[in-house]
Amino acid sequence: MGCNTEKGFTRNNRILFVDDEENVTSIMNMMLEGLGYEVTSHADGAKAYDDFTQRPDGYSLVICDQVMPGMSGMDLLEKVKGVSPETPVILCTGYTNDELQEQIKKKSVSAVLTKPFAMQKLARVISTVLDNAYEKQEYDRAS
Repeated sequence: MGCNTEKGFTRNNRILFVDDEENVTSIMNMMLEGLGYEVTSHADGAKAYDDFTQRPDGYSLVICDQVMPGMSGMDLLEKVKGVSPETPVILCTGYTNDELQEQIKKKSVSAVLTKPFAMQKLARVISTVLDNAYEKQEYDRAS
């Protein structure tokens, strides 16, 4: 699997993953690499954002935890979208509340993964998000 689909979405095969928990990062790196993606991981939202701004075309997708010290996942999403509005962002969270649900509705969150999740669900969500990004890109080009 990967970013290349039958539809031709070939931007690249790189994912920026952000989570402050080292064990989660280690497991996600293995899962994502097992799915055929190249992964750059950061434990800090600010460092991830700095990396992203250095090469915004370098990533097909950003996956980030919601609850992190310093910069929440929603804060990182806003910053990423400010640099590259077309880059899809998947938010991971162990829990949601009404306030977070409202933010998710208002912001350009591509998908939400509720922890814990299986590798198959991760693969399905990534595939759907990237397919949707490709279709939007093609629609925008045709318009």
